[in-house]
Amino acid sequence: YRLLVKTMMEEGMNYPLHLGVTEAGEAEDGRIKSAVGIGTLLEDGLGDTIRVSLTEEPEAEIPVALRLVDRNNNRSGDTPIPAVEDLPYDPFFRARQETDRVEMIGGEEVPRVVCDLSKREKILPQDLVPIGYLYSEPQDKWQVSDQAVDFLFVGDRSIDFAIPGMLGVIQNAKNLQNNNRHYPFYSIGEIKLIDKKMPSFLAVSLHDLTDPIISNLERMPKTVLVLKTDNEHSYPEQRRFFVSCIHKGLKNPILVKRTYSECQKDQLLLYAATDLGGLQIDGLGDGIWIESDL
Repeated sequence: YRLLVKTMMEEGMNYPLHLGVTEAGEAEDGRIKSAVGIGTLLEDGLGDTIRVSLTEEPEAEIPVALRLVDRNNNRSGDTPIPAVEDLPYDPFFRARQETDRVEMIGGEEVPRVVCDLSKREKILPQDLVPIGYLYSEPQDKWQVSDQAVDFLFVGDRSIDFAIPGMLGVIQNAKNLQNNNRHYPFYSIGEIKLIDKKMPSFLAVSLHDLTDPIISNLERMPKTVLVLKTDNEHSYPEQRRFFVSCIHKGLKNPILVKRTYSECQKDQLLLYAATDLGGLQIDGLGDGIWIESDL
């Protein structure tokens, strides 16, 4: 679609554009594919009409289409995003952004997934079942599904049981447990506390990328950046962050974090698929982290 629009603009063809993903599927899969295919283009300012096509009854398609359209119509404003004079990647073909590997994030590693359990009063072994880990007492070992997450964020909480061998734990630095596969998480105000020789995670936003911060990051190759945003237009702002990192030559791995508050389940599914899926299509990001009230 992007290439089509570019070609039409070059030819002076100012026709309305219809967006659709034919037979996207059903249930969650169909809605995710529709959001990635349609929602991302709406975020780019493309599209005059849309059609959601699920392998379900036709009446199930209309609410999905309305959710995608209403999100763009009902935004109350935004924080200005700096213009891009020189796009450092090809928007018509996917090529993954080059980053250095830290632990199992970045480099040639597949994109990783973080599950946020920081709001639990106490984290128990059964809390890991919905995210792909089931403890077998007879075998005394963890059974791992294909959809298991890669990291837990526990905030100020702690874990008092043996975790699966391939699972990492991200914990607020001030409460970090001195355990294997536990990693400190810092805010931008704590950047000077980071041990540059040890793997760590640092929360950043587009507006944090000042010259002093960039200078620090250039000397912190073992720090994974956790990209957050409060902008109503989160997708283009986070994409702008990647552009800045590429221009500055930063090679830190980047996890894309999105927070969805006061959001219904169907909205969360569509919005997250749009915001995170769009970046993945462009090859931007070494993992995802979703936080919500659900």
